[in-house]
Amino acid sequence: MNIKLGQDALSVDVVIDNAHRLTPADLKPIVDQAQNVRFLLLCQPGIVTQEIAALVGVEHETLGGWDDDTIAAAVAEAGCVADYADCERLSRLTGGLPYYVLNAGHACRG
Repeated sequence: MNIKLGQDALSVDVVIDNAHRLTPADLKPIVDQAQNVRFLLLCQPGIVTQEIAALVGVEHETLGGWDDDTIAAAVAEAGCVADYADCERLSRLTGGLPYYVLNAGHACRG
């Protein structure tokens, strides 16, 4: 597949969720042999994530959750009523992670 993609001047994006569960040594040959594949490796923060980044030669980026204003907008769009304290509490409970916030918004509608 990689060779065909290169011949056709194409690339693909591949997302590997929970990449931290793989050993860095197992990930490196996959990444090295697929020059026409762009990988997005989703990992939990920790030493394995740092090892993966160093081994494959990339910078790792930490993704943060939504801020309280974005959470308030999402909650309002879902048709829920929430004040600042509610949104702040939801932020703490969900870490501001978008899908968790959206799921909470759907749950409040009943």
